[in-house]
Amino acid sequence: MAVNDVNNEDMENGCYVGGSWGHYGTQHLLDQFPQYATDAERNMMYIMSVSGRSDGLVEQDADTIVDINDAVVERINDALPSNQVAHWHDGEFFISPTCEWCDGDSDCDNEECGMH
Repeated sequence: MAVNDVNNEDMENGCYVGGSWGHYGTQHLLDQFPQYATDAERNMMYIMSVSGRSDGLVEQDADTIVDINDAVVERINDALPSNQVAHWHDGEFFISPTCEWCDGDSDCDNEECGMH
């Protein structure tokens, strides 16, 4: 896994994964940002997607998907400058500007904030 300089990644604000739920959202996230996933994470998602396990995920599979997703999002956030944040909102994944009020806090209630 090759990660670019911390807090120096140049990414456009916008939606990168649209309308995906469950394991599909995490798989699409890895498709868009493969450099932020480990080989083991990519392999696990591949195995789940081709084995048919995705239709009947057991709790352990669901936990694994959440863990992979969280790790990849954290790595993306580590690479972004402090004025941007990577986050999920209503099943879609965004790179958004942070605002002066929330500094990337997903609970920000300011309507001008990019977290909405």
